[in-house]
Amino acid sequence: MNLAHVLAQDCVAVITPSNPAAVCQPDAVTLAANSGPGLTYQWQKDGTDIPNATGVTFTASTSGSYTVRVSAPTCTTKTSTPVTVTITPQPAQPTFLVNPNNTQCAGKPVSFSIVSPLPNTSYVWDFGDGRTASGTTVEHTYYSVGTGTVNFTAQVYAVTADGCNSPTRSASISVAQIPAFTPPKDSSNFLVCVPDSQKVIKQTASLLNQTPVPNNISSYVVDFGDGAGPKVFTPSDFTASKSIRNTVPYDTTGAFPITIRAIGANGCDSVYTIDYQVNRKPKAHFTPNKERINPSECVPVKVTVDTDSSSGGNLAYEWQVLNKNGQEAGANDIEYLEQTNNTSKNPIFSFKTIGRFTIKLFVSNSCGKDSTEQSVLIALPEVRMQADSTYCGAPATVKFSGDLVEFDANLGTISSYAWTVSGASGATAVNGTTLQDKAPEIRFPNVGVYTVTVVVKNECGASDEVEQQMATATITINDIPTAPTFSGTSTQICNETAALIRPTGPGVSFNFYSDPAGGTPLKTGRDYTTDTLSASVTYYVSAVTDKGCESATRTPFTVNVTPGITDNTIAVEGTNAQICAGSEPGTITGTAAKEGNATPTYLWQKSTTSETTGFTTVSGVTSQDYAPGALAATTWFRRIARSNFSCNPDTSNVVVVVVSPPIEGNTINVGGGGLSTICEGVTAPEILGTPIAGVTFQWESSNNATDGFTAAPGVNTQQNYSPGILTQTTFFRRRVISSACDQASASVVEIRVTPKLTGNTIEGNQEICATGAAPSPLTGSIPTGGVLAKTYRWESSLTGNSEDFQTAAGTNTGQNYSPGVLTQTTYFRRLVSSGGCDSVVSNIVKITVSATINDNTISATQTSVCQNTSTSFSGSVPTGGSGTLSIQWQKSTTNGSDGFQNIAGATSQNYTPPPTNLNTWYRRLVTSSGNTCPANISNVILISVEPSPVAPTVQSANVTSCAGESVTLRASGTGGVFEWFTTPEGGTPVFIGPEFQTGPLTATTNYYVQAKNTNQCVSVTRTQVKVTVSNAVADAGPDATIIEGQAATLRGSGGATYLWTPATGLSSNTAANPAASPIVTTTYTLQVTDANGCTDTDEVTVNVIGGLKIVNTFSPNGDGINETWDLGNVSNFPEISIEIFNRWGQRIYTSKGYATPWDGTYNGKALPVDTYYYIIRLNQDENPLKGSVTIIK
Repeated sequence: MNLAHVLAQDCVAVITPSNPAAVCQPDAVTLAANSGPGLTYQWQKDGTDIPNATGVTFTASTSGSYTVRVSAPTCTTKTSTPVTVTITPQPAQPTFLVNPNNTQCAGKPVSFSIVSPLPNTSYVWDFGDGRTASGTTVEHTYYSVGTGTVNFTAQVYAVTADGCNSPTRSASISVAQIPAFTPPKDSSNFLVCVPDSQKVIKQTASLLNQTPVPNNISSYVVDFGDGAGPKVFTPSDFTASKSIRNTVPYDTTGAFPITIRAIGANGCDSVYTIDYQVNRKPKAHFTPNKERINPSECVPVKVTVDTDSSSGGNLAYEWQVLNKNGQEAGANDIEYLEQTNNTSKNPIFSFKTIGRFTIKLFVSNSCGKDSTEQSVLIALPEVRMQADSTYCGAPATVKFSGDLVEFDANLGTISSYAWTVSGASGATAVNGTTLQDKAPEIRFPNVGVYTVTVVVKNECGASDEVEQQMATATITINDIPTAPTFSGTSTQICNETAALIRPTGPGVSFNFYSDPAGGTPLKTGRDYTTDTLSASVTYYVSAVTDKGCESATRTPFTVNVTPGITDNTIAVEGTNAQICAGSEPGTITGTAAKEGNATPTYLWQKSTTSETTGFTTVSGVTSQDYAPGALAATTWFRRIARSNFSCNPDTSNVVVVVVSPPIEGNTINVGGGGLSTICEGVTAPEILGTPIAGVTFQWESSNNATDGFTAAPGVNTQQNYSPGILTQTTFFRRRVISSACDQASASVVEIRVTPKLTGNTIEGNQEICATGAAPSPLTGSIPTGGVLAKTYRWESSLTGNSEDFQTAAGTNTGQNYSPGVLTQTTYFRRLVSSGGCDSVVSNIVKITVSATINDNTISATQTSVCQNTSTSFSGSVPTGGSGTLSIQWQKSTTNGSDGFQNIAGATSQNYTPPPTNLNTWYRRLVTSSGNTCPANISNVILISVEPSPVAPTVQSANVTSCAGESVTLRASGTGGVFEWFTTPEGGTPVFIGPEFQTGPLTATTNYYVQAKNTNQCVSVTRTQVKVTVSNAVADAGPDATIIEGQAATLRGSGGATYLWTPATGLSSNTAANPAASPIVTTTYTLQVTDANGCTDTDEVTVNVIGGLKIVNTFSPNGDGINETWDLGNVSNFPEISIEIFNRWGQRIYTSKGYATPWDGTYNGKALPVDTYYYIIRLNQDENPLKGSVTIIK
């Protein structure tokens, strides 16, 4: 086959970029050409070959149009389609200023600003605490709690509009930590409910500091919100047990903000604020007032309420309206006016239907709740009649005037009255009145029951339409009984007795009076028992029916009283009131008794038992006086005066004649005879006397047996006598006295006194150890005194108590004494006696015997411990020794036998040494005080110490989190495992491992991590990580109402930055307090972001009302057009007041509110065509509006 030539195909040339063609420096774009066998490449930029750019790929680092030329022996050279590469220059590294540029307290804002910011460039900030921001000038607040200074690295980089980032610029920010402050505790939990009984409020807060100690707080500045300003307190003033109080008590109800600044040693402060609420228990009360909205129409009716009489403080209000069926009134029944609602303090109701409704008020505050309710009747008239009456005797006339019945026209006019009478017959209106009058007089002529009703009407209806019953009164007319009768008109009684008065009829019961007319009954009943009477009395009695009607007249009844016996008394002469047995007392005299004008008769009675019992009548004695004769026993006498009229006799007083019996058997003895011998200084024995009843004793003494007797010293009037201690021989006798009787004892007794023993002393106090050897002998003196030879007896005791001494062992009757071998401390004394004298006891000698010490062993809870930990030693209870046993613990770091030293303060039975890092040997020494016996040494125990791991390190010691979020804490170190705790010491791990993710946090929390090795030894300290929880709280401020075209300032708070939505009508949607001027009512949502980036939202509504529209002309000419001066939107201004003046300054119109527009008249007369001048005040806050209005016709 012959070919003239062969036409070669074009090479394939295609560029594929490795990334988008637009990149930022220092990044570049890698361009890749298609590959194939035998292909060669030449890269071009803007149509010019690039030297040495012959590879299959090329890296473009500058902007331009790039192509590649592809060649091969098997194809024709081909140039690719151009690819545009854009390399955006990197913006310059920014420089920024920090203000203040020194150490700033945590919680205070720090300002960051870019120096010479570039146009169309934004700046991104990282503050080093997990928070970021953007802008050329930003503020950031660092939070850190502690006692030192922490450093944060703040960084910023620039970002161009193309998205290219500059290199990062960094600066170290030094922040002084604020002190840790725990909110205080108040004794009333910051809420006080003042009782109603406490009229004057005088309340103070009592704050206790809950901040743990020690801390670095140097002072507290507290403003109690009491108007007294801040007060400074020292840490010692404000503790967990010592409270602080406001100096000016809270004297009214309200919420008082208490602000506490805890100032650290570095001058930085933590600020805490809480409201202290003072309230009273709420009491609900209100007063309703009604008025017609249109005076010519029955409904709607506007009802306003005044709740100023409710009390309690900080009240919340809730209203409820019920219809007559007790159901919630609907929109067809009522509505709220003038922007009030069911939670307004003083709502305004519009009742749109006729009927009865119930308005309920509920008030509440932090001290509780209360409610009240009132009934309101809309439109219809109302009758309140309280005229139920009962009358005794017909006829009776009743005038139904204002004290019996009330009529309420209920904002209308009563047009008619309709009275009806039913029941008993014959009732008629009298004295010129009719049953269609407002206050008729009605005569009820017969006995019986009448029912009276009344219905009234106004322009809205009748009074019985809603209640479905008429106002009713019941009039009852009852019969009157006749006066009562008696079987007799009088009765006779004795003095000081009562009479029974019992009428025979008629009547169900009777009233008993002390007066013939008027007065109050003494009693009402079938009969009457009088009081005891001493004079005659006439009573007056009326009859009473079962209906309570009383007879018109009273029947008299007389009670006649017989006088009682008087002047009945007797007496005995004083010297005769007490006599000896067998003597006569003389005559007992009596007064002349009387019984009215008569003289009673007498009889005498006597008793030898008592003044109240055992009386018998003396036979034959009826005289006024009485002579009893000789008496053998004590006797009581009285006289009986007997009535001449069968009334009770009278008994006189009682007199007694005391008769003393004769004295017999007055003998005495001492020791059964007449002589007793005693030692000098010894208490003499008691002298005994025979007992004699009803007498007085007197003991006497003398220094001889025949004369010179005088009253004995001491207690000398008893049956027996104790002379006490005598110094010489003495004689005694006893006298017995019985009223008029007096006798001395027949014999005397002698007590003879001899000299006493003295000088009994011994010696030989010693201290010995229990070695088995006998102590040294004891020596005694030779006593003096006594009358016979002296005898000795040595005694011993193990206690030294006098009651424990017993006869000593061995030869114990000599002047001296040699004890045997002693094994315990023993006490010795010597007794000396001589004749009848008491034995004399010597002083006591003590031989102290020190016993050996036993039972001294020790043990340890563990003998191998971790570094800086400890063990505990238990010691046995040592025994033996003498006196007080003393314990001393010792330790040695040398070995178990040498180098032991006393441990200061370690003197108890058991011992817990402080943590140690060295192997240590321990032992215990026990010694006995008061002797030189050697100490007892316990066994020795070695405590071996295992090393503790190093405390772990944490990724960050201060972490910040928003409320409700969790954080991950990381620890590292050479320990075996890591244990996380919520306390710096003790407790149970909440997590084990190097990375600990907390649960959602709502409050700032401290965590602590420790390392534990395979020997179960933990690090000496735990590493703290503080997680600070930031909780943003947004407050958009109170709702506001503005007139269209005006502005209100929004009061946002609670954040570091603010964002309002929508932005419509705001001067700024990022300011805390922007001006809001919406044209329609708008609800704005505020989102705040605090310094830690945490957010919260709140809402506020700006209500917009239309402005007042004023016209300057109107034509009151009777054509029905523009007849009055109408103002637009006037209903938006309930407080409006208007004044209008003529050209001479005379006020011709004034109004508060503008329900009825001005019709161009003055005093009811039309005003002429002219220009008049107005002053309009919308409310107390707005400036008045002034202008003119012209009347045209």
